Amino acid sequence: MKKIRIILVAFFLILNLFALRRILLRSYKESKSINSFDYIYKWWDIVEIKKKDKLCSSDLFQNTFFLKVSCKDNEIAKWLIDQKDKKVINYLSIVPAHSLFYNLNQFNHKKIKYLTITWNDFSNRSKALEKLENVFNLIKEDCTGNNRVVFIVFPTSDSTITGSKNNFQSEEELTFSQEIIEDKLINNKSKCISKKVYLEKDTEGKRVYWLDFLIDGDIN
Repeated sequence: MKKIRIILVAFFLILNLFALRRILLRSYKESKSINSFDYIYKWWDIVEIKKKDKLCSSDLFQNTFFLKVSCKDNEIAKWLIDQKDKKVINYLSIVPAHSLFYNLNQFNHKKIKYLTITWNDFSNRSKALEKLENVFNLIKEDCTGNNRVVFIVFPTSDSTITGSKNNFQSEEELTFSQEIIEDKLINNKSKCISKKVYLEKDTEGKRVYWLDFLIDGDIN
C-alpha cells in the first residue's frame, strides 16, 4: 500500500511539473510576442505594468512587499473601496485572480472555493463554472439574503482567451470555462445583481466590473 502511494505521488508530481513547464513556456512566448522590453512586469492580462507607467507607494493595499503598485492600480483601488462602502463583504472573488487586489485594505472576506483562482487551473476549471452556477442559485427571487457576495472582474482580452484556449483547453472541454465564467458575470441581467463599471481615463480604456448581490445561506 505504501509503494502504491509513493507511485501515485510521483505520478502526480510529474504531471504538475509538465503543467508548470507548459505554463512557463506559454508565458515566455506571450511575453516575446508583445515585446517584453515594454514591461516591468506582465502576467497575461492579470497583471501588467509597463515601463512608462508611473509607480505609486500606496496605503490602499496591505502585504504588498513583493508587488509593484502602479498609479493606475491606485485609481482602481480607490474606485473599488468606494463601491464597498462600509458594509461587510462576506464572500469575495476576483476573476481572473489578481494578487494585488486581494490585498485591499479593510476588505475582510471569505474566498469562494474554485473561484479564487480560475485562470489555467488545469484541475478545477469545470468545478469553477459549477461553483458559479451554485452561487447564482442561492439568490432569492426577492433579492434578500444574509450574506453579501462581491465579484470583481478584470475582463480577459480576446487575444489572450484565444491563445489560452489553443494551449490549455483539454479535449474533454467543449468550451473554455474561463470565457464562460467572465461572460456569465459581465453580461448577467439579474435584477438582484448590482453591476458597476470602472473605465480608465485613457485611450486603452481598461474596464473593471463590480458585481454585488445578497444570497440566502452560506457558500460551501
